[in-house]
Amino acid sequence: DRAGRHFDYSNDASWIEAEPLWVAAERQGVRAATFFWVGSETDWRGRGASYRMKPFDESIGEAQKVDQILAWLDLPAEARPGLIMAWWHGCDHPGHEEGPDSPEIAAQLLAQDAELLRLLEGLDSRKAWPHTTVIVASDHGMTALETLADADAPLAASGIPARVASGGGDAQVYLGDASQRDAALAALAQPARAQPVTIKLGTLAPQGSTWHDLLKEMGQRWEQASGGQVK
Repeated sequence: DRAGRHFDYSNDASWIEAEPLWVAAERQGVRAATFFWVGSETDWRGRGASYRMKPFDESIGEAQKVDQILAWLDLPAEARPGLIMAWWHGCDHPGHEEGPDSPEIAAQLLAQDAELLRLLEGLDSRKAWPHTTVIVASDHGMTALETLADADAPLAASGIPARVASGGGDAQVYLGDASQRDAALAALAQPARAQPVTIKLGTLAPQGSTWHDLLKEMGQRWEQASGGQVK
């Protein structure tokens, strides 16, 4: 944060500012169940899901999740959850490791589809569709990388102390001295001066919100620091 502290949200819900969906459901009298949904392992401001799988275990596959979802749906009406949220592996790991066009992606998609089909067949057999909605969502897409951007090198060459935390397709830069922000932006923009670069920024944040304004400011600062080469 701005004070220079490193924060690891782990599986605790205290870092969430907006009311989570499972908490909103419970507040309105709808039982909720979560299977490894981020932030659902602990209560949020004194309220949490009636059913929750914890602790997070990445080795648990989708077959066990489908079994548990169907088991929740088989509970008596008075105990059955009206909202079930489950995190699935998707193709995240093979995509980051091998790229979006790799054979590993195709194999993982087939395995995920098979479990999704088993879930849908379970809903069929229970005749649950009149009162069931299934939503499949993803937190991001993927694209193949042609070049790797090294954020550490230009900062070090400019004598700017910083810690770079990379997440694969993005990176966060934590400066030792916040007053060096503009200098850091200029250093990071140096490689772009050789040829124009277009960075596309997108957000679901409502226009006029803090997050929307921060992204706009980020784009303006990149353009300024690169002398107009980054747009």
